[in-house]
Amino acid sequence: MVSENRMKAAKGLSAFKLCFLAACLVVGTADVYGGGSGRKEIDVIPQVAVKYDRAGEDRIPVVVSQQGLASDPVNATYIIEGSEITLKDGYSEMAVRPDSATKIRTFALGDMVEGDLDDDGDEDAALLLVHDPGGSGTFYYVAVAENVSGRHRGTNGVRLGDRIAPKDLRIRNSVVIARYAERGPSGPMSTAPSVEALLCLAFDEGKLKALKPLGQDEQILEGRVTIGHEVRSFHACTRKTDYWLSGDSPALGEIMARYERALPDARPYTPLFMVLVGTFLEKPSDGLGADYAGAFLATQLVAVRPEGNCVTKSEQNR
Repeated sequence: MVSENRMKAAKGLSAFKLCFLAACLVVGTADVYGGGSGRKEIDVIPQVAVKYDRAGEDRIPVVVSQQGLASDPVNATYIIEGSEITLKDGYSEMAVRPDSATKIRTFALGDMVEGDLDDDGDEDAALLLVHDPGGSGTFYYVAVAENVSGRHRGTNGVRLGDRIAPKDLRIRNSVVIARYAERGPSGPMSTAPSVEALLCLAFDEGKLKALKPLGQDEQILEGRVTIGHEVRSFHACTRKTDYWLSGDSPALGEIMARYERALPDARPYTPLFMVLVGTFLEKPSDGLGADYAGAFLATQLVAVRPEGNCVTKSEQNR
């Protein structure tokens, strides 16, 4: 019997073929009118790419637009403080104003790191960007280049600080981790950065966002969340059983809202892959949670990955 996942993959492949034929074999026309009554037709070929989403162990092709995609991360377009900046070989320079000699300079610093940030099977990239807006400050940002079938789409940049000292950039559990040194709250800019700092960032719904600092005993965990009648559980990939998702979890409302949004027509008790921050607790002494091995207190929702799974992954970016 053909598995449900393979049936989905087969349907996805058929849909992909139709989309491919519509986008690449059917050539549209556009009318161009000159100053007189003449009429000219030109061919318009839509630009498309293919991105693969996971359905269990299968990968389903999805046609996406190539608009905004670059050949590699150092030639992608990123958003810095609301403005689009397109790198060319890792560098961008533009005038503050058309009549100004002052330049805005942005460039990629050091080596980028690679890892699958959205669980689609492709290696995305995280990199540091240095942004000099033409004033006294030099600002450092973390950005991501999403891999879309071998091409790349840049994200917004998340600022680390002004004239900091970057140390390390890694990807772990679908999270970007930046280590750097900064100055203390009262330290003058003339002193060298010496205070150790760390920022964790998540790529979710096409945007890069900073996470809150982790508390004592908190972990960033990937796993399956299941919600239904008298069921509310989290099965972390590092554990062998389900844990009761505590009603005291600060992130519970967001988790339930994203669960319903991602699975509006799914069968009851369908698991949804998520990345959460939290701590494991003893199970409740009574109530529905008492039947579980323990409880999990979710403090942050990092990302929702409908295509994700707990397949063992090799360690990334040592």
